[in-house]
Amino acid sequence: MPFRVSPVWLIHAFGVGIAALDNGDFDLAILNFDQAIRIDPNYALAYRNRSLAYAEKGDFDRAIADFEAALLLDPNHADARSSLAQAQQYQDSQTPSQASAVPQAVQVQPQAQAQQAAPQQAPVKYALVIGNGDYSGISRLRNSVNDANDMTDALQSLGFTVDKVLDGDLNQMESAIIRLRNRLSTSNNAYGFFFYAGHGVQSNGINYLLPVNANIPSENNLRERAVSV
Repeated sequence: MPFRVSPVWLIHAFGVGIAALDNGDFDLAILNFDQAIRIDPNYALAYRNRSLAYAEKGDFDRAIADFEAALLLDPNHADARSSLAQAQQYQDSQTPSQASAVPQAVQVQPQAQAQQAAPQQAPVKYALVIGNGDYSGISRLRNSVNDANDMTDALQSLGFTVDKVLDGDLNQMESAIIRLRNRLSTSNNAYGFFFYAGHGVQSNGINYLLPVNANIPSENNLRERAVSV
């Protein structure tokens, strides 16, 4: 059955923002977190990660406003709470309008959404997240596991049941893909999402994802030793 993604643009914007943040491109990160927040103004993780980008740029007023917005939406977010305390150490003072503008705007949204919500059967949402970084024989990737963990948090906050594989070998990756397909086949109201961070190659127009233990001396070995997508 075809995979249906919900909401695909929110997850795409957040994922690009996370990658840009990891790569030190803070302007691109902010641009994509802005887009994620426009799609879902109640998305606490987008505020929290945008605040990190602002802090890296030295814009502590906006960083603090975003940290506070994230805490308003998710009071139990320990990372946002500790990061807020650190950001406040760099700020001598802040005006009430700066501190309250974002949280006040966000606070209205949950009530508005509750009023608009209509009784309906909730879709079942499944996701597979793979983050491969600890490769042997080829270069290791520093951020893949962190990206996979961040994407898992994002998907779970959107109601996805996430199957996460970190530093997976070929058998683990193929087994996880089969599990996702089996889960999606059990319901006509199921949505699926697949995220991969790791090495990949293309051969004869086919893309292959590389397991961490990949030993591929030539293109002829790709079909048996990598995962085609």
